[in-house]
This record gives sequence, C-alpha cells and structure tokens, in this order.
Amino acid sequence: MARAGEWSCDPARQFHLVVRDVASSQIGEPQRRWIDSLTEALRQRGGNISHVNVFVRSTAGLTLNGEPTDCPVFQGEETPPRLFYIGCEDLIVDFSAQEVLSPGVAGQSRHISPSASVAALVHSKGTRIVGVPVGGCLVPPLFFWNPWFRESEVWWY
Repeated sequence: MARAGEWSCDPARQFHLVVRDVASSQIGEPQRRWIDSLTEALRQRGGNISHVNVFVRSTAGLTLNGEPTDCPVFQGEETPPRLFYIGCEDLIVDFSAQEVLSPGVAGQSRHISPSASVAALVHSKGTRIVGVPVGGCLVPPLFFWNPWFRESEVWWY
C-alpha cells in the first residue's frame, strides 16, 4: 500500500470496481457508537475535527487482474452511493466527479473499525475530500488513460 497521498501506477495490477447493483445502506447503531468513540478519542488527543465522511461496508464488486479480492470496499451513505473507499489500497472512488484519489493530505485521516463494517474519513478542516488523483499511466511505449469510468464501473492501474 502506498503512503498517504501517494499513488504509483502499476500496469501489472488492474483494478475493476462494479457498483451497478449496490443498494443504499445506512449506518447501524454499533457503527455509530464506534464513529462517536473514534471522534471523541481524536478530540481528547487534541485533534480538530470539522467533518467526518462515514462509509459502510459495501457489496460492490472489486477485482484485481480479473480475480475477486478480499479487500474491504465501503460506500458512502448517500442515495444512490457515489463515494466508495477501497480499504486495502487506501483509495477514494468518486463516481460523481469521476475521480480516484489517494487521500491523506490536507489534514485527513482514514480509520476502519475493528469489525471492518464501517470506515471514516476524518477532516481537520473543511469538508471536501482531497487527495492525489490516480492519473495517467506511462509504460513505454504505451500510455494508459487512468482511471476509466463507465456508468457504474471504473478501472484503474
């Protein structure tokens, strides 16, 4: 996994996320308690919290090189879900903006609950998700446009 805010294109690792049949999902009471506990602990340690994006475990299909992965995928609470967090790769997929971002810059931190049922992107200022975009992939003699969005699917290297 890359460090916060970093992404390295690797044509040997093609990801494909399909969100076509993903249902909207709301956070449950145990997950809400974990989020509240997390934010309280961060504040007690001197953290400034301006906003928290909450992501619940998703049924979205993620493959790596055509094979299903056990990487946890989380989806935002919006209806229909347009934001997804790829836990093991530390990436945000935004279908509305058609971006795949490596977050962790500008005072954002990512947290996954011990049960892996919920994830949080905590902002220390503002509410906008920012990060380093997953961009073009140059592998001489080829250039891959990265990422590729199509309706309810996205591919990236």
